[in-house]
Amino acid sequence: MEDRMAMWRLNPEKCEQLNEELSHRDAVINFNYESIETSASPVHEEQINFDNSLLSNSAFQNADKSCISDDEQNTINSSKTASIRPIEKIDLASVLASLKTRHSLSAVCINDICSLLCLLNVPDAPRSWFQVKKALNKSFVSPLDRKIWWICPSCKKATDNAFKCSDPICSWCFAPPASIPTYFYTFNIREQINSILAMTKDIYLSKHTKGTSFLNLPMRDIIDGAHYNKLLDKESGKFLTLTMNTDGIQPYNSTNKSIWPVTFVINEIKRNKRFSFQNLILGGVWPGLTKPKRFEMSAFLETIVVQLKELEQGSHFECRSGANFVRQFLKVFLICACMDKPAQALVQNLPEPTAQFGCGRCEIRGYTVRSSHNSDHFINCFPIEKSLTQPHVRTNDRYDHLLIVKQQNDAEIERITGRQLDRIAKRELKQKIIKNKQSEYGILGPCVLRQLEHFDVGFSFLSDNLHNVYHGVFVSMIMRSIKGTRREELEMIGNLNLFRSACLHLHDSTMNADIKNYIENMFSRSRYSITSKTIVQTLHSSGAIGRICNLFSNPNLHFFTSFKIGCVRFTTVDYSKSKVADDSAVLFRLTDESHFGLITSIFSDEDDDTLLEIWPISNPKTLHIFTNGQNIDIPSVQEGKLENNNNFYYVPVHDIVEKCVYWRRKSNNVIFFRFPNLEESS
Repeated sequence: MEDRMAMWRLNPEKCEQLNEELSHRDAVINFNYESIETSASPVHEEQINFDNSLLSNSAFQNADKSCISDDEQNTINSSKTASIRPIEKIDLASVLASLKTRHSLSAVCINDICSLLCLLNVPDAPRSWFQVKKALNKSFVSPLDRKIWWICPSCKKATDNAFKCSDPICSWCFAPPASIPTYFYTFNIREQINSILAMTKDIYLSKHTKGTSFLNLPMRDIIDGAHYNKLLDKESGKFLTLTMNTDGIQPYNSTNKSIWPVTFVINEIKRNKRFSFQNLILGGVWPGLTKPKRFEMSAFLETIVVQLKELEQGSHFECRSGANFVRQFLKVFLICACMDKPAQALVQNLPEPTAQFGCGRCEIRGYTVRSSHNSDHFINCFPIEKSLTQPHVRTNDRYDHLLIVKQQNDAEIERITGRQLDRIAKRELKQKIIKNKQSEYGILGPCVLRQLEHFDVGFSFLSDNLHNVYHGVFVSMIMRSIKGTRREELEMIGNLNLFRSACLHLHDSTMNADIKNYIENMFSRSRYSITSKTIVQTLHSSGAIGRICNLFSNPNLHFFTSFKIGCVRFTTVDYSKSKVADDSAVLFRLTDESHFGLITSIFSDEDDDTLLEIWPISNPKTLHIFTNGQNIDIPSVQEGKLENNNNFYYVPVHDIVEKCVYWRRKSNNVIFFRFPNLEESS
């Protein structure tokens, strides 16, 4: 059937190219398999994962192959041991901790499950949630030993003493009936990195080679970026890089209490493992009664920056290499941060994102306009006109200059306010303050991350384009683990630590294989199914389409309205018209090129070879953005037209790269949007 496909395709000028493409399909089919990870359909409550063909970086693949030969025999032996080893208490404790996290169970519910296991005479079953925690804490040394800090009410800096400021210059001492100062927790980042490196095999340390031109390599991961490769040029030794995230969590709607965790991930870990719970680094937790003020956030982050500056000097880590461990000297650098705009404004020490000069990327001022024609409500908008001077981009050099300007302005205002002012002088002072704010371009104070060697206070803050798509996945995950009504931050820390221990137990080569597979499958269902992602399953039979049967000279073709590759669902455009989600828009591969289109038909022959009829967009135009004197092409967004000329492509299902989104107008003009990969949750 596939041999006849090119002959009958309705675009004859590309027949020769398609035949050549089909002859090489088997050579690239494995690459295409990796591109499908999960579904976008809210009907089946499955998450979206797009462009996962980029998930397997070539460097990671080479690293995996080098490890196979080293510990292949050890893996075989450990698998035999795991398959026959009986289930122990630590195995059951890991399962119960995973169930508690996966299904947001309370400790009382876990106690009832433990009672049921004991009633059924399950050997070594823990009798309570307390014994579950005891078993996990006994088997693993906790890397989340916390240190508590307080904010000095006088100097606004962090102190490790609740009753006296540790700064010798500050003379503040606690005196009742004053309230206890605001506090927060920090955690040892180095020990957590060491624990991760000792357990994971999915890490690759990049290095330059003389024969490699990074300009010609595809952009598959952060290690392929220009900033990362500049770092490779500057640093002669091996290093790790981190991405930071922070966000606020409100445990209950009835309280204003706000919990702000600061987390990190190691960028050199494989993308599909990078954001796993066991690879998450917790830098600190802010459990305030309200959202932290800017000086409080600065003091909070200052204690974390001290650790990051020590890591920049380098340290020895025990790294896993096959079945053995290798001691390596590594430097660790924070190179980027990804968070939503309100959190970014706190960290950057800038105004709110909707205020003037609130942009974290540039110094655009913004204008105040009415929200509607007859409204009394005003909002800020941020147009960039070609006739106006383009705003400066926020960089370290520009930040240093503006910080000096702000310090000079503050000193000048302090001198003026140091004496009594009459009415005219007060009016002049007010105008002076407004003028000074314009010259500071939104700088409200120092950004503590500026102290780091390879962090830029402008472009190192990444665009969190997934925040609205995720609807706060990380926040909801943390929220589900909180069941208490007080000291929620300690409960959150304890739950994170227990689940991390359960995940680390999966690396035990002697763990019972059935229990291990059960835990892995429990969490893979909500993300992507590794074991079944290459299986093609056709669904919902439909009536035959005579046009296609005549085209392929086969009256026995079977037609369907939907199919799945693994757990990724695709449908025809007609089937999607009556549904909430439209799963017909795809990006497909043809003659080594990618095209957007809509699935109009799904059919197979007697050999179960499944083909798709795709309606491509004609005359596609890529989105172009002109800013700061540069033309930027965005190939992930294309505009075109759906012509009613029966110009269809017939492609095998494994030439589908990923699922997309499109907007269709009455004139048949369409805009296709290629989603970023949702596996990289911030």
